[in-house]
Amino acid sequence: MTEITRADFGEWDWETVLESFYPVMAEIQDIHHHRMAGTEWTPYIERGNVTELIAECRAILAQLDKPIAEARRALARVEGGARLRAHRRAKAGA
Repeated sequence: MTEITRADFGEWDWETVLESFYPVMAEIQDIHHHRMAGTEWTPYIERGNVTELIAECRAILAQLDKPIAEARRALARVEGGARLRAHRRAKAGA
């Protein structure tokens, strides 16, 4: 398999990666803003209520599901294009 190098990425790939990951970071910021007190996670659940704590954890994970899935698809598209350019480069140099 041909190694992907920096040259195999287009100038637009940087922006595509940043734009695809922005929603993930925005969700993380939202989670932090609404669910953290300073540097500690402070769930608004009665201590000892593991059922509700699990539900809150699942809600946080669900909040991240869509933006993470979309970012993964965008990263795969960028890497796929770079992989194709790397293959063409290697084939031309052979």
